[in-house]
Amino acid sequence: MQQLQHEITRMRAQQDSLKKKIKETTEKFEDEHDIHLKNMAALKKESENQMKHVRELEVQVPYKGRVTVSACLLPYSFSRPP
Repeated sequence: MQQLQHEITRMRAQQDSLKKKIKETTEKFEDEHDIHLKNMAALKKESENQMKHVRELEVQVPYKGRVTVSACLLPYSFSRPP
């Protein structure tokens, strides 16, 4: 009987340890995910600002028959996939 009680105690301690590790791992993942989302948003904003600047420069320098950066990037979308 004492051996069973000892086994139960050991298994509960192991279960508590595993629960703690799951919680820590989940928190770490969520923190890293939040940082990733913030970085992606900052990069998207920077890209949009650069494209806006390129378009402003293109307007200032008229040139017949030129291929603009905006026209080259038009088929590509920088938006987040659904």
